[in-house]
Amino acid sequence: MKVYGRIQDGVVAELLTTNLPIATMFHPALVWVDLTSEVGVAPGWVWNGSQAHAPVLDVPRATIAPDTLSDLQGQIARLQIRLAALTPPHAPS
Repeated sequence: MKVYGRIQDGVVAELLTTNLPIATMFHPALVWVDLTSEVGVAPGWVWNGSQAHAPVLDVPRATIAPDTLSDLQGQIARLQIRLAALTPPHAPS
């Protein structure tokens, strides 16, 4: 069995495993490449024209300073004020 990848916008969009000739299975506008020898390839991998490789995820790491106790107490106080404003007054009994 051969493994083919459909390439769309330079990315492996989907995989298909078949023994049939891929060129006769789909419309010629669809780009299918033989990925049988590529190890671990998956949808989302980048196709550079000759081989597929995993995408590089360049995710910046956020540096967030932890809240101090006084910061949290201030947040609680502000939330209590907002909560009190949303709570309807009690009707006299």
